[in-house]
Amino acid sequence: MERYLLVALGGALGSALRYGLGAWVQALTGPSFPYSTLLINALGSFLIGVVIRLSLEGALSGEGRLFLAA
Repeated sequence: MERYLLVALGGALGSALRYGLGAWVQALTGPSFPYSTLLINALGSFLIGVVIRLSLEGALSGEGRLFLAA
């Protein structure tokens, strides 16, 4: 049950951050091209890669990986 809560909390925090960052980038660039989606997807993929790498090296626990990758 603890793992479900970690995923739920990580997902809630991540979605709020994604929304805020997307709104900020769109305010800067305008609605002509979805730069916010492009930036968020590229940044998110990179950060999940960093989280997985840290987890494989033992610097991050399995629970930490679930929370951060969600």
